[in-house]
Amino acid sequence: MTSLWPELAPIEAGYYAVFDPDDASTVTYWRRYFTKNRDGLAAWPPKSWYGPLIPRRNELPDDPRARQEFVSAWSQTRRDYLDRVVAAISADTTAAGRPLTELEISA
Repeated sequence: MTSLWPELAPIEAGYYAVFDPDDASTVTYWRRYFTKNRDGLAAWPPKSWYGPLIPRRNELPDDPRARQEFVSAWSQTRRDYLDRVVAAISADTTAAGRPLTELEISA
């Protein structure tokens, strides 16, 4: 499968932790995965979210053209954020993966 995001290619499947590109005091967690239909990177645990918040419907302009421009600008901001996350993971995949390999869950 060819990824639509070629920067992901060198990152193996697994879990990674890197500092948030917008807030160095926060650690973000990511899962690199491959399925039959997808080749992706997702925030971990499931349903978590890092980076620019998704705009609420009431924050969108009413004008269709202005709405499209708003959504395009937000999408670019999100992509820029994810590019920085991928760059941080790619810079040292061993270090980014280490915090999660050492994770212990106590009962």
